[in-house]
Amino acid sequence: MKWVNSGFTTLSGYTLDETKGKKPGMLLQGPETDISTVRKLSRAIQDAQPIECELVNYHKDGTPYWIDISISPVFEQGEVSKFIAVERDITERKHLELALAQDKAAAISDGQQTENLLYLSNHLIERKCADVLEKNDSDDVNQKVVNGCHLVRAINNHTKQLSKDGISSELPSKRVLDESLCALVQHISWLATNDGFAFDHVNQSDTSELVISSDFDAVTCAVFNIVLLATLQNRPEAITLESRCDIGGDELKLAFELVIDDEGHTAQFIQELQSASNIDQSTLHQSASLAYSRAVHLLRERNGYEVWNISEGKSRFNVSQTVAVIENLRATNDNTFRVLIAEDNKVNTIVLTKLMKSLGYESIDTVINGEELWSLQKAGITT
Repeated sequence: MKWVNSGFTTLSGYTLDETKGKKPGMLLQGPETDISTVRKLSRAIQDAQPIECELVNYHKDGTPYWIDISISPVFEQGEVSKFIAVERDITERKHLELALAQDKAAAISDGQQTENLLYLSNHLIERKCADVLEKNDSDDVNQKVVNGCHLVRAINNHTKQLSKDGISSELPSKRVLDESLCALVQHISWLATNDGFAFDHVNQSDTSELVISSDFDAVTCAVFNIVLLATLQNRPEAITLESRCDIGGDELKLAFELVIDDEGHTAQFIQELQSASNIDQSTLHQSASLAYSRAVHLLRERNGYEVWNISEGKSRFNVSQTVAVIENLRATNDNTFRVLIAEDNKVNTIVLTKLMKSLGYESIDTVINGEELWSLQKAGITT
């Protein structure tokens, strides 16, 4: 090696001085580097041929990472004078691909129903990848593949929930509502990015600091599968998801309104699935019907419901579920906060007191200045 840029140093940990005069393989390759790929690289260099490949390199600290490398010979007067190598870090993408392969291997054992669900997933992903593979911008392709891999994992996770094993008690016993809601929104956002439709989420309620039963997975799974079905039809122009929750004692009712700008195709498709009329019995439709019916069955089994209609050329779905509230941290926190107002102007004190009460604070102390506060503390009246 004669020269490296700062990007190489960031990726590998080696500076220019540490690499000069050394062969890349001596510094960067290790136990997980594929020998056959290294041999292909060596043959291409010996034959003065360009080559592109993916392989594992190792950081100076011993951490393995994946690169997509492109090597091109440079000729001067008909002779090779040097080679230029361009590398791109693809570690995240490779880890996702490995995780997907493991997910698929685990899912195959679930039987014929799961095979149908996987067929639906694969159909959706193959269609989304078709556009990506036609692109020429390698950086754009890499980013789209990473996004697509995230989406495949999301689809596989929802598919697993629909399998017989996924409905077992192996699910965690509780969920942080905010985190689960954010995950659903992220999954639909990945789908929107891959399919090219607009997506907007409006949360009408404060969902922070609520820990709920994992039964909540049923409603998020139903919502996600409805959006998946929408992508099987004419791709929607836009999808809007509105969420709201109402707390009553130790229960919470979470309601979603899903509006799909698709000229009513998704709702019509569901009607055909339910009536089994005017629809062929292809594997795709069987799989779509199974996914939807299992999602709705799981939802109703866990104290939820789903209704739909067509209005103003849009498919509209109302999906809701009532789940147990395991912890309401807001209620706990509200009782632990006290407000102290130090103000010598009585009008200002009255205004500030009303403001604090409007924000939900009931325990409010008022003093004129620090001296009065000190006197109250000594007397044990306030803390």
